[in-house]
Amino acid sequence: YEIMPSLVGSEMCIRDSRFINLNGKDILWYDENGNLKLFDSDGHCINEHRYNELKTVKVSKDNIYLMYKNRISVLSRKGDEITKISPPFGYIFYRFIDGEKLSVICQGNNNTADKYGRNDWKFKYDFLNNTWHKESFAY
Repeated sequence: YEIMPSLVGSEMCIRDSRFINLNGKDILWYDENGNLKLFDSDGHCINEHRYNELKTVKVSKDNIYLMYKNRISVLSRKGDEITKISPPFGYIFYRFIDGEKLSVICQGNNNTADKYGRNDWKFKYDFLNNTWHKESFAY
């Protein structure tokens, strides 16, 4: 299980995973079958749903981010979908990067590779302008 030091942001891999707060109360459970359970601040289950083809999950102070290959679904902490975010043109989502901001690693293709053939890039999302900013090579 992953214990969150704060609700700033974290990442988990697709396995049986659990987020808890500093008081030991559940925030979110996720298993490899796509079952996701959300909990209120007292640790009571408030929403349960199955998500197919989910790659990974990120929990922040206010939102939950569900990453698929071709989109990120942004949920409220109660599980209501707020919006969907598409990957940068020519890329697919690979994983989240830890931290407060929404940053990701995206995998490109031959058309997005540099002259050395590298095509995995780090992007940061700009919520004000609803755009991705390429920051650096992923690795």
